Amino acid sequence: MQTYVVYILLLFFVMLFSNLAQRAQKKTYLWLLIFALTFIAGCRAFTVGKDTESYIQIFEYLENDMWDWAHGEIGFKWFSRVFLDVFNNYTLLILFYAFVTNAMIIFRLWDFKKLSSFPWMVVCYYISFYFMTMNIMRHCFAIAIVFYATRYIEQKRYFRFLCFIGLATLFHTSSLIGIGFVALDIFQWRFLNYKQKIFIGIAGFLAPVIVYFILRAVAGYGHYFNTTNEATFGLMIIAKLALYILGLLLFYKIIPNKEGCKDSIELDIYDIRCVKLYYLLGLLLTSTGYFFLYMERIGLPFYLFECVYWGMLVKITDGKEIFSIVLILLLLYLFTTDLISNGQGVLPYIFVWQS
Repeated sequence: MQTYVVYILLLFFVMLFSNLAQRAQKKTYLWLLIFALTFIAGCRAFTVGKDTESYIQIFEYLENDMWDWAHGEIGFKWFSRVFLDVFNNYTLLILFYAFVTNAMIIFRLWDFKKLSSFPWMVVCYYISFYFMTMNIMRHCFAIAIVFYATRYIEQKRYFRFLCFIGLATLFHTSSLIGIGFVALDIFQWRFLNYKQKIFIGIAGFLAPVIVYFILRAVAGYGHYFNTTNEATFGLMIIAKLALYILGLLLFYKIIPNKEGCKDSIELDIYDIRCVKLYYLLGLLLTSTGYFFLYMERIGLPFYLFECVYWGMLVKITDGKEIFSIVLILLLLYLFTTDLISNGQGVLPYIFVWQS
């Protein structure tokens, strides 16, 4: 019973604080939202989340200078070791990772508040992605850094974005896929200035070398392609692709060009095109998980834009009932099946002081 009370109550807080943030346009409510998400994720018992006990084992290895036994990238191991030397508390370390992960994702979603419905974005994040942060914690931490850094793609500050990619890679090598965000700007050619086009051109010329070093860096994850998934292609991905296509038709009808945008919505065509492109790539990469175990994770930095895409659909249709109902039913289905199937191992939920 406690499990359902915690998760349903947290859903209520997510809806409340995100709505208050949107209405008041104050970051105070963002912090309350972040603290609520952090508290539940960070104060969980070590039995909550499939990988949590593995992380505790890694922390123990690091404390005992058994570095070769501890799995993970060098940045993750060094930071965790220094943190534990200072605070000597596993829960505080988990709280830190939970706080940074949720803060970066929520603040990045806040960037889209004029383009997309903020409450819908946050609810989508909570239902579709939040439980992952209590399982693949290190990966989600790196994904949050990449997701937050995409604001610099929007600002065409590629070097700063790549610095964030480098930081994320120190915690999870798969973050290198985030370089794809820069590559995708080739589809936004008319929005780039001369210097930006030169940068993309040089990057394209160096692409073979860049790809070579990326493949070398992620070689350790190649075994995932040798582990096939016996599951059949899921109806959920088909439903989401259908919803994506419907969204494209709506965007084409309602906002065919910048001058045709609704006066009630401050829209940026470049951002809309980026969100559509990122989400499509996220869907396609995530669908590989139906054929290879764990490979759905590779597309998560792009897949997170599902939250923005769905929020945009609500925004541009002015929350029309039929569209909102479809999304509500889909989110309720995802939330219910997550709790029933316990796919991320977050059931039963127990606070750390109860264990």
